[in-house]
Amino acid sequence: MVDTNAPITLDFYAVFTLLGIAQALFLSLFFLGTGNRDKPFNVFQGGMLVCMALSLVEIFLLYTGYIVNVLFLVDFSETLSLSIAPLFYLSVKSLLRGKISRNEVIAHLVVPILYFLSSLPYLLSSEDVKFNAWVVSYQLNLPLLEFDLPWWWSSPFFRLTLFHTDILVAFFCLYFVMAAWLLVVAFKNRNERLFAPKTQALKTARASAIQFFVLLLIVITVKLLNPNDTGDQFIATCISLSIYFTSFIVVKNSGFFRQVPLTEEGKYKNSNLSADDKKRIADLLSRIMEEGKLFTAGDVSLTKLATEIRTTPHVVSQVINEQFGKGFFEWIGEYRIEESKVLLKQYPNYKIEEIADRVGYSSKSSFNTAFKKITGMTPSQYRQR
Repeated sequence: MVDTNAPITLDFYAVFTLLGIAQALFLSLFFLGTGNRDKPFNVFQGGMLVCMALSLVEIFLLYTGYIVNVLFLVDFSETLSLSIAPLFYLSVKSLLRGKISRNEVIAHLVVPILYFLSSLPYLLSSEDVKFNAWVVSYQLNLPLLEFDLPWWWSSPFFRLTLFHTDILVAFFCLYFVMAAWLLVVAFKNRNERLFAPKTQALKTARASAIQFFVLLLIVITVKLLNPNDTGDQFIATCISLSIYFTSFIVVKNSGFFRQVPLTEEGKYKNSNLSADDKKRIADLLSRIMEEGKLFTAGDVSLTKLATEIRTTPHVVSQVINEQFGKGFFEWIGEYRIEESKVLLKQYPNYKIEEIADRVGYSSKSSFNTAFKKITGMTPSQYRQR
């Protein structure tokens, strides 16, 4: 019979973990909400937040002792915790390389799926088994219960769960190295400095990699210094901090604080923009071009950009001319050529026409002309360089 009088622990770690759960679920609603989930990065980031939230739920229940009321949830999130690293990698890759195929997503989730199948006998086992697992993992001063295990539990495949921590740490290390390599290549292709990236996608990917690396170091340190799961509350606290840091980045890069009031529309039409207004709108234009890649649309126009930031085409034109020192088509063209330079190196088998179409040009000739004007060479010459 399970002892339901197990002690309950409610302290700083428990409360902070609970706050992290709420914030992760709240934030995931935005990443996975209508209008956002059409971007792969948002889907992978939202999925990672959900996995983190559910992993925190389990740690909260185990650490506080409330798990005694829901013993069937013991270790339920182990598969989800293994999914965090692949989802992190896929989110970074989607930022740097674009769309990711369904087959690639499935390939990266094979190990978590196999682990889930391996853990099914345990997940479907009695509450006595779950109770003992909790007591042993958290080294509680509670008597263990007696139970009989079926013969097939001794199968090596069903014993993968005994190595969850080892698999988790190895997974985190592997995917961090893979993501770091993608970042190095992306910075090299863009000719940008690691400590001072100009492209918003590179800034976001770098921030994600740093967060993940810090979390990896904390997981390794805690697991080395604490037997079994006795240090999981420290990991949960750090995950919660990471979630709040992500929230800070999302809010910081939000256009909410850069909205153009209706009362300023008249001022803009009269070309009386203040220096601060120009800087704010210029930053907003740069952000939506880098993150949304609006320049890849063949029909991109001043009107569309103006609608995007809720101002007038006249204001957009004025800001581009004065802040960037270029005309609209020259400004758009530079974004297109920079993107095409990356694609030419990244996809050597793509035809020039395909590259041109992907960056917003309707014909190969106009693409060649624009490319040579900016770089001094044709796309073919650049690719062979």
